[in-house]
Amino acid sequence: MKLTTGNSCEIINISPIQDDVGMKGQYIVFFSEKKHILKNKTETKRGVTMACLDMNGPYPLTNDDIDRVIADDRIGNYAYGYLDKDGTFIVRYVGRSDTNLRDRIKHGIEDMENAPSCKYEHFKFSYARNIHEAYEKECRNYHDFGGEECLCNERHPAKPEGYEGVCPICGD
Repeated sequence: MKLTTGNSCEIINISPIQDDVGMKGQYIVFFSEKKHILKNKTETKRGVTMACLDMNGPYPLTNDDIDRVIADDRIGNYAYGYLDKDGTFIVRYVGRSDTNLRDRIKHGIEDMENAPSCKYEHFKFSYARNIHEAYEKECRNYHDFGGEECLCNERHPAKPEGYEGVCPICGD
């Protein structure tokens, strides 16, 4: 089975993980010959289980919409993307802000103008209780949506200052 994720990465196969290692309800997704564990399997499109951002939106990527929906001085996570012909949000970039989510998301407007191949027209967001929660969610979203191979992200999410742990997905 070959299906496209809406960007340059293809889903080749999706297989449930057997429950012999405590990973019940998780799936292995084969993206262009690479394996990824798909943990958040709540959004479905055309019968294929897709990853879920667990964020509010999508909203148009404009200053007015950002100011209207996001509180000032909150930390959290975001995704940039676009809506396909069916109205499905196609993720192109995931990130977080450890200081001011509203200001960070506004950077996407400039990015959209300078990197049109990434096609940032909309955004989604969620607030986080602390920077460690925001980092761990960013890592999950990054891996669930194919990492740098499928997203416009150039590298794995950076750890926040003072964070002693590792990525909850890959252990980096």
